[in-house]
Amino acid sequence: ASEMYRELYNTEGLDMITLFDGVLETMELLHSKGIKFAVTTNNITSVLEPMAKRLGMDKYLDNIVCLDNVAEGKPAPDIAIESMRRAGCTPEESIVVGDSTFDMSMGCNAGCRCLGVTYGSHDRQTLLDGGATWVVDDFRDIAKIILD
Repeated sequence: ASEMYRELYNTEGLDMITLFDGVLETMELLHSKGIKFAVTTNNITSVLEPMAKRLGMDKYLDNIVCLDNVAEGKPAPDIAIESMRRAGCTPEESIVVGDSTFDMSMGCNAGCRCLGVTYGSHDRQTLLDGGATWVVDDFRDIAKIILD
C-alpha cells in the first residue's frame, strides 16, 4: 500500500498541491534580504525535491531536510538540527515555521523560536500551547516578524 501511495502521489498527487497565498512573494522578499530558507519535514526527499521545484520554491531554498536524512523525525529535533548545520545557523538565529504542534516541538527541542501558522493542522491556542513564540493567520505576516 505504501509503495502504491508513493507512486500515485508522485504521478498524480503533486499536481494537486498548491502554495498558500503570499508564500512565494514572501519567500522572494525575505530571500532578497539574505534570509535563508529550508524545508524541514517528515516527508521524504524523493517527494519533496520535485514538489519544491514544481511549486517554484526551489530557487529560494537553501536546503531540504527530510525524514530520510536523519535518525528521528518530528517532534525530535534532528531535522531542524540538520537543517541548521547545513545552513551554518545557530538555534538563536533560526525560526521554525509550522502548522502543527509537531513542528513547534521539533523547533523547541532544537532550541529555536517557533512561529505557528493557523491555516494548517492546529489552531492558534494549540500552537501557542505547543511552544509557538508567534502565531500568524497569513504567511505574509512572517516577513513583518522576521524583518522587525
